[in-house]
Amino acid sequence: MMLSNSVTPIGSFTDPEYAQVGLSEARARETHDVVTAVVRFDSTTRTIIDGQKFGFCQLLVGRKTFRIFGCIVVGERAVEITQLAAIAIAAGLRVDDLAHIPLSFPTYAGALARVAASATRQLNRQAEGTCTGY
Repeated sequence: MMLSNSVTPIGSFTDPEYAQVGLSEARARETHDVVTAVVRFDSTTRTIIDGQKFGFCQLLVGRKTFRIFGCIVVGERAVEITQLAAIAIAAGLRVDDLAHIPLSFPTYAGALARVAASATRQLNRQAEGTCTGY
């Protein structure tokens, strides 16, 4: 498998942290048909346990290809979460593949797994709605 060398994560250790890898939502929509999935930090176990409920994790995914085009995170450990997204993008993982990678629980990285599962559910529902049957 050949890894992409065009993936460059960016971010800052501000309060709150922010980070991004891949395309921004605006850039992705310019050239791709994308689905956007968001998981808020006030709904994930580790962030609630630590009292770090401000923030979100967003994935931008190709509607037909399930390809991950970008990840944006604002909140505690945003930079670290996007590192995992960078690996997935560089390796060419589909969002449904990312959703099935077992991660330790409860962790901040779990937000990425949850948003990948959310995007996968959205895409599967849309695909089922377009089936014509046999």
